[in-house]
Formats: sequence, structure tokens, C-alpha cells
Amino acid sequence: MSVPSLALALLLVAAPGGFSVRYRLDCALEEPHTVTGRQSVFIRNETGLPLPELRFQLHPRAFRNRHTPLARDLAALKSFDLAWADESELGDLTITRLEVDGLAPAETLFDESGLCVRLRVPFRDGDSLLVEFEFVTRLPRFFVAGIGRRGRFYLLNHWHPQLAAWRGDWHADGVQPAGFAPAQVADYDVTITLPADLAVAATGRVLEDGAGSGFRRHRFRADRVAGFALVAAPDLVTSHAAGAGSSSPGHPVTRSPGHVPLDITVHVRDRNRALWHGLERRAADIVEAFRGWYGPPPVEQIAVVDAVGIIPADVTAPGLVLLSQAPVPFTRLAERSLARGLAHQWFAGAGAPDPPGSSWLVSGAAVFSQVRYLESRYGPSNLLDLPWPGPLAGLGDEWYNRLLYYLAASNDALGSLAEPRFDYTTNPLSYADSRPAQAGGFFLMLERRIGPETFNRALRAWLGRADRRTAPDTAFIAACSEAAGEDHTSLFDRWLPATGPCDYALVGVRSDGAEHRADIRRVGAITMPVELEFTFSDGARLRREWTLAAGEGTVEVIHPARLRSVTLDPDRKLFELDRWNNRRPRRVTVHPLFALPDFDAYQLFYGPYAWYDDYHGFQLGGWVQGRQFFEAGPLRGRHSWTASLARTSRRADWQPSVSYGTPLPFLNENLRFFGAARYSPRTATVEAILEQGLSPVLRRDGATVQLSWLLNDLRDPVARDPRAWQVARTSELKLRFLHTAETRRLKRSGSVRAGLGVRALGGGYDFGRAGLEQHAAFRFSRNRSVGVRLFAGGIVGSVPLQERIYLSGGLTATPEEPASWAYQGPASGQEHWHYTADVNCRGWAGEYLAGRWGWGANFHLNLIPVVQPFFDIGNVADDPLAPALARPRMNAGVRLKLSWLYADFPLWRWEPGAGGELIFKWMLGLNLAGFADF
Repeated sequence: MSVPSLALALLLVAAPGGFSVRYRLDCALEEPHTVTGRQSVFIRNETGLPLPELRFQLHPRAFRNRHTPLARDLAALKSFDLAWADESELGDLTITRLEVDGLAPAETLFDESGLCVRLRVPFRDGDSLLVEFEFVTRLPRFFVAGIGRRGRFYLLNHWHPQLAAWRGDWHADGVQPAGFAPAQVADYDVTITLPADLAVAATGRVLEDGAGSGFRRHRFRADRVAGFALVAAPDLVTSHAAGAGSSSPGHPVTRSPGHVPLDITVHVRDRNRALWHGLERRAADIVEAFRGWYGPPPVEQIAVVDAVGIIPADVTAPGLVLLSQAPVPFTRLAERSLARGLAHQWFAGAGAPDPPGSSWLVSGAAVFSQVRYLESRYGPSNLLDLPWPGPLAGLGDEWYNRLLYYLAASNDALGSLAEPRFDYTTNPLSYADSRPAQAGGFFLMLERRIGPETFNRALRAWLGRADRRTAPDTAFIAACSEAAGEDHTSLFDRWLPATGPCDYALVGVRSDGAEHRADIRRVGAITMPVELEFTFSDGARLRREWTLAAGEGTVEVIHPARLRSVTLDPDRKLFELDRWNNRRPRRVTVHPLFALPDFDAYQLFYGPYAWYDDYHGFQLGGWVQGRQFFEAGPLRGRHSWTASLARTSRRADWQPSVSYGTPLPFLNENLRFFGAARYSPRTATVEAILEQGLSPVLRRDGATVQLSWLLNDLRDPVARDPRAWQVARTSELKLRFLHTAETRRLKRSGSVRAGLGVRALGGGYDFGRAGLEQHAAFRFSRNRSVGVRLFAGGIVGSVPLQERIYLSGGLTATPEEPASWAYQGPASGQEHWHYTADVNCRGWAGEYLAGRWGWGANFHLNLIPVVQPFFDIGNVADDPLAPALARPRMNAGVRLKLSWLYADFPLWRWEPGAGGELIFKWMLGLNLAGFADF
């Protein structure tokens, strides 16, 4: 049997039977949140099996309380809308009447979001029956998985009893944070009555539209779709797109035979009309591009709805696209979201209604389509709409999706594309962002391996034969094999179950006369055929392909000229994590100031350096930097270093500095090293840090351990306040444990620190230090909380002034202890840079009250979004048994907070023996740590 014949046979065998289904609904939306209705479902059994029961989805039941599986999954993702909802905000679906062919069923069994209807007699293949419902749906007052309400904006999606999809068995996985399990493809005839002032956008075409006293009645018809969705809002302005085969009332469009007319309507809220100018034209252009690649659209109409500020993420349903991404000036982000939503009309609405086990197929095709559209229209640098992108050249959608994939892959957070249910708790980002990017990259690789036109034929064949049934993955694989003329099953077998990336490295090149050898190592988990290109001094280029079965090997060529370079995968047919190691010699690029991180080359940067502070005066110099990708937070670049040299005006000396950081995956996947040194004749600093993550990097709950050594040599305290600085050299070994965790009522973070200053490591002091700092926010409603910070610490031995515990802030910043800019005095410790550390009684900022022992508590009251009253209490002393340490100092004030920007105003303080007094201090700053996030 030929490959095409085999592929066709696989396709026909794999496509399961199912049901022919027709819905007739008559419903009414009763504000503020209820839909009441009657529903008739006509079902013909085409499964080839007698069935003792039917399964229906009742998805709104997943929103009925905070104990459902959906609520638990959302809480694991740190989304607490459902957990905090009161009775009036919850959703539900209640069946008030159910009959099968006019009789009550033998038994009805409800689960968390579904219904099993046990039949009196088996439902035989070829027979038909009628199931009738009367039901009441209550819409939740938030949007999760594509259903909900906000104000008078209503989204009805999977809102009525729906027959579950059949794929050889019932597919009834319920509701997950990623979306709904698919319903059986069906024909819909829906009549809905709404308040007269609500405009409507819905799946299907309008059959009737009539008004009554205070209400309006709409009737829609949609054939062979995986669900019926509807949007209703009072301020939607409707327009029709020109082109794309669209037709508006009274203006039919004539097209060539086989061209399916498509009506594109755009529904924009009146206040946003200027914001969405040109949306109709962009929608028409995207549809025309997809029509050329994939064939006729599977629906007769598409409604695009402005939902900016209403829904948290884009929502797509058959014939309906809701956009949450607002147009951002000088970017194409909104057009990018529109392209993905329209692509879902072809792939989710036709080939498979996105079951969890096939999400790679639908999301991958959608991401691939948006990347392809933007590149075909605007070129590779397509996310910015600028006349000259400058250092941001190359910022395109493919680069961005590759960045998301790199983020997950380099942090060991990839999952199998074929995984039937995603592990939200362990790695929520793997679905929300990087999983679609991973699937989209796989589709781009398929296109490059078999060619764009061949891939188009495969997609058209799959969409045509799937014919809006719940087609399995095997149908798509067979279509690719048939179009390419060779069996590609093994390629899918390698990629779909893999939990690691594909990555090959060219580790060495050797030449001995005319014999040239290239050594290859497989770094990733996926084994693929690789191609190498040898380039010689006489211009010759020789290619060799080799299937690398083992972990490493050698490819050899013979050519008399000198070997200039070897490139692995020169045509970029592999979807690799890292291409920097694909070339010998390594590719290096040089940029002034800044450029996007490069997946293919080691980057060098250079630029001027200028700064001013009261310690050094005006500093002028230059810097040079090298990096392999980018090393910051979860972005795990390697071998990142910076060197600088600056001349200071006040001290008339040169100050060199250097830093270096890299992960150490050969020891541990979550282990990192960072080192830095800075020198001047008056001060020198050397620091080395080992940081070990104890939990997956992309989780919100986690823990980290830091082991570090810091040498600080202050030889000249000129321009530093003598209350806080003195000539000293300290050498300290530090151990720090950091943790974060969050539940519905509590968010907490903090650290435990220990330090040991020793003369043997170059210091002039022997001391021991210990400290505990804990942040917590106690929620008593969805947006109301009390923030608490607790601190306790002590130092024994000999320490200089700069190492003591200060009543208001500390003198050294850490990643979890941000700095504020205060108004007092010169740039010296707390008088200009006030650190949220130590006791942190802000009423004493700039006064340098310090001791060896200290304790404190800080309270924030978060009642309204911007104004947060605060209260600080604590004290410091040299003797842990001193009575003064137990007698607290207190202050109170108000914080004005807007997202990450805040301003603190201590207004009152009290201390033992002096009583209370009114004061006024102010500090501006950025605070992203602890309970300041609330």
C-alpha cells in the first residue's frame, strides 16, 4: 500500500462515529444574572453501538461554590475569584424538567459539572430520540473559562445542557481553568429574549429580530458547530467588514464558484470606537489570508467583540471572537490577538473542539497561523509599528513565542504536548503561555520540514475531512503524511510525548589534511535526523545528514581546502531550544547599548557610563558586556558578564568593576552562581553568591537558599555620614532562606538569615548575625487585607557602624528589600536611600538610631485601592536584656500606593519619655516585595 493510500486509510479508521444532533432552545435573560429556558435535543445514534446512557455537560455547575474541582484548580493557580464569591456572584445550572421521548429517564446522576441520563431501553445504532429540558442557568459574576458577567456585559458560553462529545466513549472531562471539555457538534436553532437596550452578538446567522415592550427577541441559526455562544451588552456599536467575502444587508458580495460568503460583524463599545478604528479592515484581511491557506471558513459568519477591561483573556467560540487585548500605540498586539481568535474559527470550530488531549493541535495551529499572518504582512519584525525599530529590530511574534518556550524549557517546566490533562498546580505557566508557544513552534517546524504549500494541503485535507467532527490527532498526522508523500508518524511519535526539548550541540571540529570531522552531542530529550553544512575556503559547501541514535557521534567529510566553519541544521528545520551551540566557530554579534536577546549568537554590548552621587561626584566612563541569551530571574542565560571603568570627579580616581553570572545545570538545574567585584583606592567590594532554587521556578509558591560571601573594604568614609559609616573591612559568610506561599486568606513571604564575619577570610571583625523577617497579608474579603511585617535580629561580636541594626531601614539593599527615595540630606544611607529593612520604623528615617539587637512590627490596612494607613512599632538596643529594648517606639502615617509606585508619609511618632509628636517625612519608591503587592 502506498503512503498516500495508507494515510487515507488511517484517517478513515481513526475518525470515530458519533451523533447527529439538533438543538432547539427558547430562552430569556432575566437580569441581573439568570437565563431560563426550554430545550429540545434531537439525537440520532451513529456510534455503531447500543448505548445504555447519555452524557450531558452542565458546565455552569462548576461555579456553584468554592469546593468544586474547578474552584480548587483555580486556587492552585492563585486565582481566588470563585473562592471569594458570595451567593449572588456564583453560577449554577439547575434542571427543572427532563424527559426522554416524553417519559422520565430510568435514572439521572449528577456530578460536578455533568449529567448522566440512564435510559429505559438501550439507544440502538441508527435510532433517534428526543430529550427535553427545562432549566435555569445562573451566570457567575466573573469570567473564568469563557462564561460570566460583569455589570450588564453578559457572555453565555457552554451555558445550557449540551450533549458531550463522543470519541469512542463519552468525553466528559468537565471544566478546567484552560476551558471547557468539548460538546458534540450540532445544529442550533436558538430564540432568546433580552432587555431591549442590550445589543447582541452570537454564533450563527439572524433569522428573526423583533421588539416588544421593554424587551427584544432574537432568533439565530447555526449549523454543525461545537456550541452556541452569545454576548449581550448595552453599548455595542455594530459595523460590517468590507471584503473577505463578507456581505452586509442589501450589499451581497459576488465571488467565484466555491467561494463561501462570510459575514464579518464587528461590535465595539461606544466609548472605544476611536480605539478600535480600522478593526473591520484588519479582520477582513486576516480572514482572506486564512482562506487562501486553509480553504473556506467553517462558519458563515464571524462576530468580533470588543471586551477590553471586561474579560481577563481572549475568548473564542464558534463564530464569535472576544478580544481582551486593547490596541497599544505603535504595536500590533491587538492584531495579533485578533489573528489567533480568527484562526480558532478554522481549527477549534472545524477540526476538533479543543479537547484537553488535543490542545496541542488547536492551540498550535492557532499560534502558527498568527505568526504566519504577521510575518507575511509585516515581515519578521512585526510586533512593533515603528518607522525605525532600532535596537528592538527582530521583535516579532515568532521571536516572542520562542522566548516563552525558552523560558519553560530552560527551567525544566516543559510538559508533553500529548498530555491529556495539564498539571496546573505544578506549573500553571506551562498552559497559560508556554504550552501554546511550544505547540506553535512544533507547527512552524512541520512547515519548514515539508514545505509551506505541502503543509497547506495537509491542513486543508484535515479540515475538509474532519468536517467539524471531534477528529483525533491521528487524522491530522495522516493528512500530513499523505500531503508529503511519506510517513511522518515517527516524527509525531518523537515530539508529542516528549517532556524535554530538542537540542543538539556542535561540540568540536577537527581537521587533518583533507579529512574534516565534526563532533555532535544530543543535549535535549528528542532524537531527530540532523544535517551539517561544511564551508571551505574555496567556497565549497558540503552537506551531510545523519540520524543520531546515540548521545554523541562524529560526522566526517573529505575536501582539500581549509575548513572555515561547520553549521548544524543550516536550514533551521529543527525546533531547538538553543542554536548558539550549532556553529563552529561560535557566532558573535556586537551591539551598541542594547539589542534583543539572541537565540543564535553570543552578544557583546558596549556603551558610555555616567552617574552622579555625593560619595564620588560625577562619574564618567564606559562599559562592555557579554551574554549568551539573558540571565535574569527565570530567564536562564549563560556566561553573562559586565566590565566597566569610570573616572570620579570628587575623588579623582578610576573605579573598575566586573560581574559574572551563569546557571550551573551540570550540577543542578536550579543552581546559579553570581560574582562581582568593584575597586577604588577608597573602597573595594567582592561578592560571590550561590543560589539554589528548591521548587520549580515558575511556581508562585516556592523556596530558595542563598549561600554568599561578601568582602567590604571601606578605606575612606569621605562624604558618608559618620553616624552610620566608619573605616572598616568586613568579610562575611551569609546563609539565607527565602520562601513564598499563598492561599485564599493568606499571602506570606519572608526570609531567615544567618551571617558569620571572620578575620580568616580577610575581614577585620569577628561577629555573628541572625535575623528573621516575615511578611503576611491576611485577606478578609476579595480586595481587603491587613498587611503585617515582623522583624527580629541580633548581632554578637565586634561590628562596624554599617553592620548594626537600624531603627529605620538598613544600609544594604537586597532583592526582597526595595529602596525609597527620601527628601533628607545628601546621599548617605537612610537620609537619601531608605531601605525597607531592619526594624523599619519610618518615623525615624534619617536619624540613624541603631543597636546590636532589634525587633519590629509593621502594619498596613488595605481598605481602598490607593490609600493605606500604616503603623510601625519596634526598638533597638545594644543589650538584649536592656529594659529600653522592650519599651517600643511607634509611628503612624499613610501610604499612597498605585500599583508598584508608592509614597510613604509618616505623620506621628511616639517614644518612651518624650511622648507623642506630629511630624512630616516623605519617601517615594518602588516596592514589589511582601505584602506591598496587595
